[in-house]
Amino acid sequence: MVILPGRRTRFGGNDSYTKLLLHFDGEDEATSTVDSSSAGHTHEAFAGNAQLDTAQKKFGASSLLLDGTLDSISFSDHADWYFGTGDFTVDGWFRWNALPGTGVQMALVTQRYDASNYWALLVEESSGSYIFRMSFVDGGNYKINLAATTSLSAGEWYHLAFVRGGTSGYIFLSGTPFP
Repeated sequence: MVILPGRRTRFGGNDSYTKLLLHFDGEDEATSTVDSSSAGHTHEAFAGNAQLDTAQKKFGASSLLLDGTLDSISFSDHADWYFGTGDFTVDGWFRWNALPGTGVQMALVTQRYDASNYWALLVEESSGSYIFRMSFVDGGNYKINLAATTSLSAGEWYHLAFVRGGTSGYIFLSGTPFP
């Protein structure tokens, strides 16, 4: 998972714009990880059954395993999570053993100050398709509220990115932009 506030002048790698870079690389069943960005944020907790898993991985030795029963990883509140009016990117690789069922909304990554100030990247099922939602709410007003419908398959890796440039937002799935 990578969070990149600010205008990108160079893509790839770990630069000064990278505020959180999680490889989730470690021993099987480990309950800690390292932020490889220059910011060096320390996670507060792996909650529920969250753990590193060596059975499924996209890169390196392991990945983060969340079994869908209130698992999460949290970080202390920090100014790096507040994007204000600036450009930013939230980017990561995701794989589901089981996709969300009808009416289930699954948070992929969120930052919430209160009910009037937050951003969230979610996935939910709707009539056999899946909807990725990106919401950015500031002062109770939606600054960005995007939805992109696609098909997903359990057991496949997907590269998901949300990008805000100026007042526009974009969702990319495995490199393909959604209108």
